[in-house]
Amino acid sequence: MRRYPCLLSILFIVLQQYLLFHSVGNDFPPKAFDPKRYEAISERNPFGSAIVPEIPAPNADWAKGIVLRAVTRIDGHYVVHVENTIKGSAWKSLRLVEGHEDLELTIKQVKPHRNPAQVEVLVTRSNPAGEPQTATLTYAPSSAASIRPGKRVVLPPNKRTPSR
Repeated sequence: MRRYPCLLSILFIVLQQYLLFHSVGNDFPPKAFDPKRYEAISERNPFGSAIVPEIPAPNADWAKGIVLRAVTRIDGHYVVHVENTIKGSAWKSLRLVEGHEDLELTIKQVKPHRNPAQVEVLVTRSNPAGEPQTATLTYAPSSAASIRPGKRVVLPPNKRTPSR
């Protein structure tokens, strides 16, 4: 055996692998788990359920001619400018501030977005006869296409004006 020292180490490795393979026994190849084990997981799977699209509520009749003209955020409050496009109405345009109750309209919720076509403002109108009436206001389709989100311009360090 002195002639072949590497043969002894190879035989030892083969014997180890043989014993290891047979000690694993009937777990090789692995068997599938019972399908009942996965039922609880599949019930909570967010990707397996059908998605129901949210249908937007139709705009109220009283707010048919009211469109957004500008939505800004000043000192943590949204300022919304709305315009009434119906001729002969009591008011032409209003400036609404979030948190301030106006006589005509009050901001309930603002959903800002970089794309003006996706901006929504939920306003309420007090109704003396019962519950307040709500409506969702958006930009007019023609004006939303013409408004582009602002582009931020950063000047290189050597082009900046010197600070004093």
